[in-house]
Amino acid sequence: ENFPNLIQLVDLLSQSLRSNEEGRVWITKKQATELVNDEITFKIYLGLIYAADQKNKHQISFKIGEKPYSLNKFLSSISGEHWNSPETQKFKESFALMANSMVEVADNSKNVMDAKKQGDQPSILIYADYATSIASLFKQSVNFLSANTSLNKYAPEMLIFSNVIDDATNACYDLKSQNYTALVLHTSSVLTELLGSNEEFKTKFIKYGIFMANIVEAKNSDEVQTAIEASVLPVGSSSVKRETDFNVSLNAFIGPYVGTEYLPKLKENQWAFTTGLTAPVGIALNWGNKGKRNKRCDGNVRGGKSYTLFLPVIDVGSIASFRLGNDSSKVASEVKLSNIISPGLFFYYGFGNCPISIGFGGQFGPQLRGVTATNINVDKNYYFRFGLNLVVDIPFFNLYTKN
Repeated sequence: ENFPNLIQLVDLLSQSLRSNEEGRVWITKKQATELVNDEITFKIYLGLIYAADQKNKHQISFKIGEKPYSLNKFLSSISGEHWNSPETQKFKESFALMANSMVEVADNSKNVMDAKKQGDQPSILIYADYATSIASLFKQSVNFLSANTSLNKYAPEMLIFSNVIDDATNACYDLKSQNYTALVLHTSSVLTELLGSNEEFKTKFIKYGIFMANIVEAKNSDEVQTAIEASVLPVGSSSVKRETDFNVSLNAFIGPYVGTEYLPKLKENQWAFTTGLTAPVGIALNWGNKGKRNKRCDGNVRGGKSYTLFLPVIDVGSIASFRLGNDSSKVASEVKLSNIISPGLFFYYGFGNCPISIGFGGQFGPQLRGVTATNINVDKNYYFRFGLNLVVDIPFFNLYTKN
C-alpha cells in the first residue's frame, strides 16, 4: 500500500530538483549539497515541497498501522526545534544521496538513448546499469523517509521492488559473463522476494540449479562426472522409496531385459524377439512401506517393498552395454540426445532390503541400437519394445518424499 505513495514522492522530488542548465536533467550533487547545507535555502525548499503537496488533490501519505501518515506531517516533524536533531541530519544526508542517484538515472538514461541514436541496440549491460540506478534512487527515497522513526519499520516492504531489481540486474551480468552458478543464486533471491520465504523450495532450487550450472560450465567429461558425483544421491538411496509412503525421484534402472519389438515400417515379420541391456532414465512415482512384517531390535520395521510407476525419457542401454567391456573409447561421445530419446511406461516391483526391481512395460525404442569401439549403429526408424526387466534401482535425485 505504501509503494505507490513512494513513487509519488520520488516524482515530486524529481520535479523539484530539475536543473535550468541546458543539457542537464537534474541539479548536480554539488548543488544538492549546497542546498542542504544552507539552512535558510533548505527550509524554503521544504516549504515549497509542503505547499506543492498541499496543492495536490492526492496528498502523499503512508499507512502506519491503521492511521495515515502524511508527507506534510513528516516535513513538519523535522522542522522547528527538531532541526538540529540526529534524525534531521540523517534526513539531510539521505536527501543529498537521493539527488546524486537522480543524476545517475539521467546519465544512464542518456547512455540508452545515445546507443539508439547511433542505430545500435543497447546492450543488456546498459539497460542493467539503468535499472540499477533506478533501484538505487528508490533505496535512497526509502532512506529519506526512514529519517522519521515512525516510518522505519515500513522500510523493508518498500524496498522489495529495489531488491528485485538488484538481483535481476545482477542476473543480467551473470548471463553476459556466463557465470551460471551466480545466476542461480541471484535468481533464487528474486523468486524468494516474489514468492515469499519458502526455504524448502529455495534449497531445492539452489541445489538442482547449481548442479545444472556446473554441468553447463564443465569443460570436459571429467568435470561433468565430478559435478554429477557431487550432486546425486549416495549408494543405497533406493531404500528411501521402500521405507516411505510416497516418493518422486529422477531415476535410472539398469539391467537385462527380454521381450518383443514391433517395427511398423517392415512389411512382414514386424514382431521379433529381443534381449539386451536396458538403462532408462526418467521420472519414478514410488509407493513404499509395502508388506512390512519383521520388527528389528530397535523397534523399527524395515524391509518394505515398493511399487513404482516409471516414465522413461531416455535410454542409454547400448552405451552402458558397451562401457561394461570398454571404458576408454571415445566413440560414445558422438551420440546425440535425439539418438537416445525413448519415452514409455513401466511398472516395477521393488524387493525389500535390496536395490533390485522387476517390472514390465513398453517404450519407443531409442535410435541408438548398438555401440562398438569404431562405430555407433543408429536406426532412425522408430519401433516399440515390450518386455520384462530385472534391474538395479538407481535414484539420482529425490524430488518429493512423504514419510
